[in-house]
Amino acid sequence: MCTPEFCHELESGDNLSGSMSPYTYFSFADETITIGSPTIPQAKEKSEKTALTPGELWDMGEYYTHTQRNIWDNTTLEDKYYNIEDARDRGIMLHDTMANILTVKDVEVAINSLRHSKKAKELTAADISEIHAIIMDRVNDPKAAGWFEGYKKVMIERPIAIGGDDSRRPDRVVWTADGYIDVIDFKSGNQKPQRYIKQVKEYVGLMSMLGYKNVRGFLYYLDTGQIVKITD
Repeated sequence: MCTPEFCHELESGDNLSGSMSPYTYFSFADETITIGSPTIPQAKEKSEKTALTPGELWDMGEYYTHTQRNIWDNTTLEDKYYNIEDARDRGIMLHDTMANILTVKDVEVAINSLRHSKKAKELTAADISEIHAIIMDRVNDPKAAGWFEGYKKVMIERPIAIGGDDSRRPDRVVWTADGYIDVIDFKSGNQKPQRYIKQVKEYVGLMSMLGYKNVRGFLYYLDTGQIVKITD
């Protein structure tokens, strides 16, 4: 529909580009009316979301991570389950749990890792509670407290190169708040001390060769809580 005035102008062909006309160009030579400008079809942009352009972001919150030291852990290649009555298994459980602890606040996470490990399948709730209680006693022992709280630096099972492809790996090395570097090896109650005293002395010697001062060595028996300071 159009107004009579505009229809009259359209029929007369006069002033077709005036203010009353919505058209930008008219050509009666080829009987064509062009409105606006020709458009070229645009290819539709693909909106493919990737990890770099996510559709939505979520706040994951706080979570814990740790390095799995044994690549065969939680696989079906090892069918042997922990037996808390077996001295060797008990020692491994205590040792591996301590390896997941930086400070006292990590105990619960370390115990939870033990609880959900494949090898703990046959452990009872009482067994887990027993290991939990032992670990809590060890990290809160006043004689060992500086190894789990208030220290300057800690390394857990980090290798020390001794030449070629060989290395040594102490259980825990702590730069204490009072200026010492303590090398601690965790042992269970049935292990012979002389062999491990020699081992810790080697660790201390290696740290000294690397230029560290005030290096001390200790054996920490997790079953009993006994701490043995290694002397020259």
